[in-house]
Amino acid sequence: MKAKTKHMKAKTKKNKLRKSKRAGAPDDFGDQTPKDQIERVVDLLKEDRTKQVILKDRKRPSLNLILNREHMNRLSYWNASQIFDGGLGNRDDMKNIVYMLKHPDIKYKKKNMDTWLKHVMDAMFKDTTFLAFKDRLANFPRIKEYGGTITLKDLTLTLLNHRIKLLEWMETSDARADARADARADTRADTRADARTDARDDARDDARADTRPVRVDAPELRAEETTPENWNQEDSPKLFKALSADIE
Repeated sequence: MKAKTKHMKAKTKKNKLRKSKRAGAPDDFGDQTPKDQIERVVDLLKEDRTKQVILKDRKRPSLNLILNREHMNRLSYWNASQIFDGGLGNRDDMKNIVYMLKHPDIKYKKKNMDTWLKHVMDAMFKDTTFLAFKDRLANFPRIKEYGGTITLKDLTLTLLNHRIKLLEWMETSDARADARADARADTRADTRADARTDARDDARDDARADTRPVRVDAPELRAEETTPENWNQEDSPKLFKALSADIE
């Protein structure tokens, strides 16, 4: 009986641990759009009252990280890569942040915080993402805030707000592209319609030309028609009398 109780307690403990690992899950965000996911996480971040720690420099861990324009430029490219390539990277990032904020097990909260922090630091100090995307992306919104020390929470908020701007920019760009495509399609349709109209007009002109009588300009024929020698001899006396009557 004691062995069974001990086994049941161990099983219960194991189940609780398994549930605790899932407790901070964002329910896979359901059918939420990437923008809805990010806005939800931004709200969670703003509500968080955990003591914030200033980020440390990766190359000199004893010093605080001083953000500069190059750091923010690299983070801009990394953000774009997470959004533009199907959005899977963004989805994983949102899960990490939610676990970091809401997981009931402190060990898993820290693990997810370390994962998120590593992704952010890699984006700033490694060339992988930057080099992969710098030739693919040109005109897209960049992060404007830079300079000084910063906490992980504040930097995360900056990154997520930037991702929202990227998504809005994508929607606007897609709308403009669709409008241009529609305009090109309308132009092609008008051109084809004009071509069909011109072809019908040409066909009608050709048909009218075929049915009009042809005037032959032949002086020799006109001469033959008015030469007395060609008059019908039988009609000559009658014609002579008619002409004489007119003269009298």
